[in-house]
Amino acid sequence: MKKFLKIAFTLVFVIIITIVAVPYFLKDDIEKFIKEEINNSINAKLDYDSVDLSLLRDFPNLHVKITNLVVDGINEFKNVRLAHIDRFNMSLDFKRLFFEKDLEIKKIGVDGADLNILVLKNGKANYDISKPDSLSEKKSEKNYVIKLKSYDITNSNIKYVDSSLNMQMSIQNLQHHGQGVFTKDTYKLKTKSHIDTFDVNYDGIHYLNKVTTDIDASVFIEDDFNKYTIKDGKLRLNELPLQTNLMIALKGDDIDMDINYQTEKNSLKKLLSLVPKAYMPDFKGLKADGQADLKGYVKGVYNNKNYPSYGVDFKIKNGQIKYPDLPQNINNINVVTKITFPGGNNLDLTKIDMPKIHFNIAGNPADGRLTMSHPMSDPYIDTYFKTDLDLAQIKKAMHLPGVKQLSGQLKADMTLTGKSSAIEKQQFERFKADGYFDLTDMVYSTEDLPYTIKITQANANISPQALEIKQFHSKIGQSDFNLQGKVTNYITYFLKKNQKLQANFDLHSDYLNINEFMSSGSNTKETTADSLIRIPKNIDVTFKADANKVLYKDMTLNNLKGQINIKDQKAVLNTVLTQALGGNINLKGIYDTSDKMAKTALNLSMQKLSINESADKLTMFKTYAPIMKKINGRFFSDLQMDVTLDQHMNPVLQTLDASGVFKTANIGIGNVDIIKKIGNLLKINELNQAKVDKIKAQFEIQKGKMHVKPFKFKINNMQSALEGSVGLDHKINFILNMDVPRQALGNKANEVLENLLGKAKALGLKTDLADIIKMKFKITGDYNHPKITPVIAGTEGQTAKEVITQAVEQKVEEAVDDAKEKAKAEAQKQADALIAQAQMQADKLNAEAKKQADKLRAEARKQADKLIKEAGNDPFKQLAAKALAKKLIKEADKKAKAIETKAQNQSNLIMQNARNKADALLSKFN
Repeated sequence: MKKFLKIAFTLVFVIIITIVAVPYFLKDDIEKFIKEEINNSINAKLDYDSVDLSLLRDFPNLHVKITNLVVDGINEFKNVRLAHIDRFNMSLDFKRLFFEKDLEIKKIGVDGADLNILVLKNGKANYDISKPDSLSEKKSEKNYVIKLKSYDITNSNIKYVDSSLNMQMSIQNLQHHGQGVFTKDTYKLKTKSHIDTFDVNYDGIHYLNKVTTDIDASVFIEDDFNKYTIKDGKLRLNELPLQTNLMIALKGDDIDMDINYQTEKNSLKKLLSLVPKAYMPDFKGLKADGQADLKGYVKGVYNNKNYPSYGVDFKIKNGQIKYPDLPQNINNINVVTKITFPGGNNLDLTKIDMPKIHFNIAGNPADGRLTMSHPMSDPYIDTYFKTDLDLAQIKKAMHLPGVKQLSGQLKADMTLTGKSSAIEKQQFERFKADGYFDLTDMVYSTEDLPYTIKITQANANISPQALEIKQFHSKIGQSDFNLQGKVTNYITYFLKKNQKLQANFDLHSDYLNINEFMSSGSNTKETTADSLIRIPKNIDVTFKADANKVLYKDMTLNNLKGQINIKDQKAVLNTVLTQALGGNINLKGIYDTSDKMAKTALNLSMQKLSINESADKLTMFKTYAPIMKKINGRFFSDLQMDVTLDQHMNPVLQTLDASGVFKTANIGIGNVDIIKKIGNLLKINELNQAKVDKIKAQFEIQKGKMHVKPFKFKINNMQSALEGSVGLDHKINFILNMDVPRQALGNKANEVLENLLGKAKALGLKTDLADIIKMKFKITGDYNHPKITPVIAGTEGQTAKEVITQAVEQKVEEAVDDAKEKAKAEAQKQADALIAQAQMQADKLNAEAKKQADKLRAEARKQADKLIKEAGNDPFKQLAAKALAKKLIKEADKKAKAIETKAQNQSNLIMQNARNKADALLSKFN
């Protein structure tokens, strides 16, 4: 950050001094020259709309105004804007600029600035834009004094994102005023700031959330921007005033710091002003009494191997909170908290001590304490909590945003004392854990949940070995749950990182509506995100479950029983049995949410399921075989499948790989449109009530496309066979073979068949009618509009009409082929000649244009060199001459390019006309 501040000062002075030194030259050329010089000295791209300079307004004061100043990143920060300033104004004493040692700046104003600071994970920052040996790095050997009488930063915003620290900070609508004195070695500033909203998020914790902030501080900067000191600073966060003293010194990789802070006035209400407005909507009308003290310190060196010492002391004494629109209050609030760390490289020495926690909510008392040490290695905890709380009273004393109903009785009495290692080593006698939780008649509903949660009875006992749920009877929406079980390792799970929560539960439900939990929010975006059920990390849970009735989407499952093991973000289903769609389903598999997209692998056995109901309810049937909606009967199937699921837990069929077998007994297919059409073609009315004796078909699905292997069956006792494929686009490609007795054909069908075969014989095809006619039908198109093409044996898949037409066309084609080829060759010769002639004309035109352009550029360079030579050693004349020389060369190059472009456009037109004529000659033969 210190480099950024120094560069900012340097850029301003480069602009000012350059403009003052050359007031007699062309403004546009000078501004362009300034931009080029600045951009050559930074790793960024700087630009602005205009610079205005005035000495006449308030002589001898010089006024400078820059509008729309922007600094854009390059390289890895490309497309990231570092800064944008609407207006920059400066007023300084022109006489002192050249004739006195001290420079006095009357005023600097920055308005409408947006600063976007970005630090990558590797520590590289977008504000570190100085180049080696650039102006910003050159050190003056002379002492100087700059007096800044006044400066203002108004209507400005700052965004800071540091990926190396996982930290985000946002400042909205900054109003900052200050004054200062700068020398070669020190910077003294006296400042006042107001921030409308201040946000700080560090490592996922929102420390400040939309806090209105005021700062009054004297800042002392020394040691080449390496040491910062604030004495007797005053800070106000919302209504909370703080006093602070600060010293931060940068020494290589070390940051030495000495920071202390404390509340200025001991008021509970002022402390509560930091609570977000969503939880305290009527803060101004809130009545809060009692004493609140907050103080802390950070002292020592911070680097990769060491942390400074720090401490926080926080106390609330005899606190009371009363909302004006609520009948009850929260009183007798007494809290004592102390957090300490002695410094060094061992954060395990951190201690948290809360010896007293007490409050009454609407007359319902709660008491507790908490002591914790060695949090990194072997956490020690000593905690106690006891309450007898009427939940309905909470809403009478506290605002609970979004909560529509809350009632019930909670009784709890819990003690935990000991080290985490005692639990891990199963030395349970060395860890004290006892107590209970009892919850009765709880009712809870919110604006976001579409269902009400009711818990009639929940009892849990605490021991070192387990948190035992003795009973849990609840109804959530339409679903009821009865649960028993034990949660083990619960203490180390909450005390240490990367510990697994282990549990075993027995769950019973009379009715379970899964659909309610798949759309658990009123907001559409939230609903979409929450539809996919994700399994948490670090849990190892076994569920033995049975449910009399389960509703999943539009399918009802009866008598569901099974065991589910949940571990490593996966749910393994072990022999889940249920009754559905008129039959039985046996399911084994895995549901995996360890990746961004959920995946499932299943072994599915289905017995005696209704064909038409399955086609209406199951996604696979809807996609690959919607015609089954018109088939009456039952089927058996064994299926193995792997598929990715979308955010709504629907299979992404493009990822589906599966294989299986589909079996049926006698089924009716008379309502299937394809069979009806074949019956009409063959004039067999009996196919309108077609029956199939049995089917055993094997199939595979690869990346969403189903392939049905050849299988045999009988349609109304006619031997048949089917094979083919189905795509996700509903395109079908099947071959149906049927052995049709001639006597089964209608009279008209026999007449048509005799006529077609006669024409086929005329073409030399050997065909005879037999008692059994082997018919083949190509079934293509899509499900809704299938195309059925009958095929005569011996014609390799073509219809009789196709064979006859092909023979006639072949004779005609043979007669005209020779003449056509000769004419085409002559046309090609003429076309090639047209293109060659046009190319010669175009090349000549471009060559003449290049000659003229080169001459213009050479003359401009010659004149430019002459201007610079005539300027001599005078630096001001040199500056003007270089600017004019660049302008001269640029204008000549612009004219030269115009000549070349005009010639190129003319040559392109010549070539295009020639190609059009050539294409017209050849198009007759394509």
